[in-house]
Amino acid sequence: MSNEKQRSKFTTVVGVVLTVVGALVTFVGGSALFNITWDVVGFLVLLLTLAGVLLLVSGISQLYIARDLTEKQHQIMESLHTKPADGDVHTTISYQPVRAHWPIDEATWKLFAKNEIKYRNEDNVYFSIAFFALGTVTIMLSRSASLPVAIIVTLIIGGIIVYIRRRLALAKLKPGKGKKEVYITDFFAIMNGEQYYLMNEHRLTSKVILYEGTSPAILEFTIHWQTRNGVTFDELRLPVPPEAIPIAKEISLNFKTVKLPL
Repeated sequence: MSNEKQRSKFTTVVGVVLTVVGALVTFVGGSALFNITWDVVGFLVLLLTLAGVLLLVSGISQLYIARDLTEKQHQIMESLHTKPADGDVHTTISYQPVRAHWPIDEATWKLFAKNEIKYRNEDNVYFSIAFFALGTVTIMLSRSASLPVAIIVTLIIGGIIVYIRRRLALAKLKPGKGKKEVYITDFFAIMNGEQYYLMNEHRLTSKVILYEGTSPAILEFTIHWQTRNGVTFDELRLPVPPEAIPIAKEISLNFKTVKLPL
């Protein structure tokens, strides 16, 4: 699952691309408007110019959103990096009460990283099979494509999606600059200095499960969000050392989840 830093970078890239394309289309279309007659071609040029303006506005809007995400992330990280008044453990982060905290020892982290890579690889295999089957059928029915064309298109799109999905899921395994530790509040979790939203205006947690039978134990949050094609989800999996299992169990039982509409 992507963290807020990755989300901010992605939004920035989208904003830059839309802004550049929008500016070019607006410039080309606007320049052509001075030398056209108002026939069919003229109206097409006008529509092209308007489309460029919309792209430009959308790109600038994305850049503002990315800036706000970066500022919020910076404020939270500044709060985390500021030494607590008493002791070494924060009781609040960015004005949010800390519900759970535990350090992650090196042995637990290495085992977690090894198991997480295996888990994500298996998950992507199942995802790829399902995507290939459904994607091929969908393209054939919606685009009247032949079976070979549908297979090729599905393999290309599926390969890109699986690659991005895997990169985002395993990004949290990079060492990073933060201490190996977990903080959990009512709205976000922080692992190794990276923030992951559990609840906000765009995301909601529908399920929290503690898997004690694994080594190490895993606290898993199932997080949903809305896309253009409907609701999608991913899991945020946090390693739990043996001494932190009681507090992790309390989180799994008492975290305020939201039921998805049927």
